[in-house]
Amino acid sequence: MEHARVYSDYKGIPREQVRQALQSGKDVIMRLDVQGAMTIRGLCPEAVLIFLTANSREEWIARLAGRCSESPEEFALRIQTAEQEYEKLDAFDYIVVNAQGKLEEAVNTIEAVIIAEHHRTRQRQINI
Repeated sequence: MEHARVYSDYKGIPREQVRQALQSGKDVIMRLDVQGAMTIRGLCPEAVLIFLTANSREEWIARLAGRCSESPEEFALRIQTAEQEYEKLDAFDYIVVNAQGKLEEAVNTIEAVIIAEHHRTRQRQINI
């Protein structure tokens, strides 16, 4: 469905797997960056997009720094990219805060979004 090079890795979502899951009545949850989410929005305008974020800019920078997984140049690129991604919030349907130490709250909020979407008076039609 979508594919891109994200930092130094290639990422992608197989269209047929998504199609089969949707046809069987399952919800499909994809873990995407903003670039991938925008591709999905273009392909499936009715898709529900949730922007998952840390509690604050300082928190996501600290989390990223704590991973110690990037060179200083890669770290700077990640920060720059995240700042650009925040500018695209209006393209998402929901924002969920995944605060440090409160993963269960974020999971519960996402589950609530899914449940609410199943109770819409007009169901979204996803065609791929």
